Amino acid sequence: MDQVGCQYVPHVMGIMVGQTFKVLNSDGILHNVHALPKVNSQFNMAMPPARKEATATFGKEEGMFTVKCDVHPWMQSYIGVFSHPFFAVTKPDGKFSLANLDAGTYEIEAWHERLGTQKATVTLGAGDTKPVGFKFSRPRSRARRETAGRPSMAQPTVTAPHHAAPELHHEELGFWRRYVFSVDHKTIGIQYAVTGLLFLLFGFSLMMLMRWQLAYPGSALPLLGSLLGDKRMPGG
Repeated sequence: MDQVGCQYVPHVMGIMVGQTFKVLNSDGILHNVHALPKVNSQFNMAMPPARKEATATFGKEEGMFTVKCDVHPWMQSYIGVFSHPFFAVTKPDGKFSLANLDAGTYEIEAWHERLGTQKATVTLGAGDTKPVGFKFSRPRSRARRETAGRPSMAQPTVTAPHHAAPELHHEELGFWRRYVFSVDHKTIGIQYAVTGLLFLLFGFSLMMLMRWQLAYPGSALPLLGSLLGDKRMPGG
């Protein structure tokens, strides 16, 4: 899983018990990876700009759980831990495939972070290939735009994720989201520059007041003296 543009990529994934879970930080800024499983042990790994890679493992099978970034609260992903390799995340067109299944009857479950789960049963003979479909009902509200077109993850007998990258829709951003809580790297860079300039001006002002105190002990503070009723520095 990578951290790109202050988003987790992929948004939904599956992993096997004992498999190495590798996390990258391509953004080059501070992130943290806070996993919240209920069966496996939780962890919270800080990833400062210099830390480009971190790893973890999950020792027990577990259904879908959340991974979040406490630094950027909009960053979330979902992971399922399985004891077998028969799971898949759907493609952008909603299709998925599960290969190398032996002959038999299987229950396949699809999971979606907002729309829940659905199950289907399929019986395979030796060498058979059969289609299995899931249809999720989309809400009529804003969530409909957010969930439409997300791919799914399916697998037999064990819960599988249903996911796709969020559908992109244009939305007018307000002042706070555009300039204060922006995820745009250029805007974040400007925020750092402006903040640094403000601290520089504040420190310079304090330095000049200290120099004034040393040079003219007992004299009224410049500008502030008239505003504060001719307050004088110590020593006067």
